[in-house]
Amino acid sequence: FCDNWPTHMVGDWTDGGGTCFSFSCNDSDGDGRPDECDTVGDGVHHVPEEYKTIQEAIYAAGDHDEIIVGPGTYTCEDPGASFASVFNPGGKRLWIHSSDGPELTIIDSCNDAYGLLFDSGETPETLIEGFTISFSGQGYSGNVECFMSSPTIRDCIISDSTGIGMRVHFCSPIISNCTFLNNNGG
Repeated sequence: FCDNWPTHMVGDWTDGGGTCFSFSCNDSDGDGRPDECDTVGDGVHHVPEEYKTIQEAIYAAGDHDEIIVGPGTYTCEDPGASFASVFNPGGKRLWIHSSDGPELTIIDSCNDAYGLLFDSGETPETLIEGFTISFSGQGYSGNVECFMSSPTIRDCIISDSTGIGMRVHFCSPIISNCTFLNNNGG
């Protein structure tokens, strides 16, 4: 699946193996697969070394894969889109973590968008770890939105939202060793 926006597939399905999701259909080696799908199948995806964005790595990942995010500030690609976010695991059971901790790896909830969006039935096996999730734009933003999903969020700093630091609807996320600072919504 390549070049589908805003998402490649919605609903329940089973990956029978060999499925790749890619933002770009570029195929520089002419093998019939997008370049982003030609990575070694070790189950570990690196941002920004292999993938420009966290969301691109999520699309390429299979269930139970690991996504390691290097230091930097990551923002959403399309802040004007409905339910825009920096990343949404899309129901996959992934370990998405920073390589150097929350002080150096920032998820910036852009204007009227979420930093993290969980709305596809994520379970505690979806683990997010070691990020600062903050808001530096204008407008009313929430840093984390959780709807009918129960991910695990560990060792994160959730800060500076003009909306809500974390909104939870019909779910039971596991929040462990996180700090909530300067969230001013209601």
